[in-house]
Amino acid sequence: MSIVTLTDIVSHHFPWRDKKDVRQMHIGLMEIDSELVISKVHNKFIETILGDTNIQGKKLHAVLRPHLAQEQYRDVIAVLKTLILRRDVISTTIHKNPFDCLKLSIANGQGRSVTKYIRCEFSKSRHYEQTGRWQIVIRDISKSVRISKQIRRSTEKAELKVNTMMSLLQFERDLIKEFLETTTFSLRSIIENLSSKSAQAQPVRQRIENIYCIVHQIKGDAAILNLNAVSDQAHRLENVLSTFNQRKELLQKDLVSLIPSVKEIIVSVKEIKEIFEKIVEGGWNSAHQTADDSMMRRLKHLVERLAQDSGKKVILVDDGYLDTSIPLHLRRVVNTIVTQIARNAVIHGIEDKQTRLTQNKTAYGCLHISVQHGKNKISIGVRDDGRGLNVNAIKQAAIKNPLFEKAEVAKWTSAQTLNALFKPGFSTAKELTQHAGRGVGLDVIKSTVEKHQGNVAIKSVAGLFTEFTMSFPLS
Repeated sequence: MSIVTLTDIVSHHFPWRDKKDVRQMHIGLMEIDSELVISKVHNKFIETILGDTNIQGKKLHAVLRPHLAQEQYRDVIAVLKTLILRRDVISTTIHKNPFDCLKLSIANGQGRSVTKYIRCEFSKSRHYEQTGRWQIVIRDISKSVRISKQIRRSTEKAELKVNTMMSLLQFERDLIKEFLETTTFSLRSIIENLSSKSAQAQPVRQRIENIYCIVHQIKGDAAILNLNAVSDQAHRLENVLSTFNQRKELLQKDLVSLIPSVKEIIVSVKEIKEIFEKIVEGGWNSAHQTADDSMMRRLKHLVERLAQDSGKKVILVDDGYLDTSIPLHLRRVVNTIVTQIARNAVIHGIEDKQTRLTQNKTAYGCLHISVQHGKNKISIGVRDDGRGLNVNAIKQAAIKNPLFEKAEVAKWTSAQTLNALFKPGFSTAKELTQHAGRGVGLDVIKSTVEKHQGNVAIKSVAGLFTEFTMSFPLS
């Protein structure tokens, strides 16, 4: 078959195009025999798109194999086998045809690879019954695929903005404003910990622990406001940071590895801020709230959401937990700790309605937050009337954990066993979820409290309650 015949084939498929137009289109032509061997009938475009000038005599799947992912290559082989066995046009016999869009990785000659997308259309040659040959029209659809992906990303981004706006409108304006201000401050702190320029920079392990505390709080604050993009990103970063606890040595490069994830959160927070500002400019007003109950209102939103997601009923009891009752220099740290403990209590401490009723408890759980002022100190208590902590289960987990000596664990009192939950890297949680389990993050709580010259204690009775008490000096 001559080049003129190839042009006739194109004219048959695209009768409205003249010869010049065909050359301008990203279209290649080839023939394969019944054994899938490529004949000499093919044009230069095929060689160009495949980056191979010597394809004649090779089998089609052998030419494609170096450029395809393993899974897609398997699909190609399956379809070609069907082509041979059924002797029918692919598009009418295959439900999901990989040749509709093949993703190729082509070397560009400079040590790099370029991704291309092609579509292959099979038809029987004019003398198919005598020769068993197939004609293949190959189109370069890379531009169309990329445009489609851009449109899809733009659509997803627009949907995310709408969802974010709807989430913001569910809450009071001052809560959103405070979240943005607090999170912006927190992200700056993360950046400071990532930087190694400071001569007073802390050891890498301490800086990672600092970042973990901050990310944990960002996740909790975002979850309260249903800002799932930020809470999900923070959760993924928190997972990475948690793995560092198991490492004996941490290096500067470990900090550098966190930068992309931190940037991701920064971009999301910036987008939320832009949406918030546009809503405010549009005249968004929310009910006036007193200035001294913002911490309690945030906590209430968190508890309501977590209870709903868990299929539980939880009553939040406020016993003096007001912004004005907490010294200004402690408000951020107290808010962080109370939020974490409250989350654990609702998700893992308080039972569901049916379980509570079978144990002669009320159908709803109770989460009690209290603040007490002493002569020179302030104490904050968080108590839930849930299942309590299982001392035996904690001991068994400790025995299996290399952090502890088995002989020592066997001698532990109940108080010592509960205090083991504060050990870095120790958790009784069987799996890591977006809501931290009992033990997950308690080491962070302890270190945070101690940084402010305070102390934390746990009391618990299995089946009755769990109570955390944090005490801080007032001066």
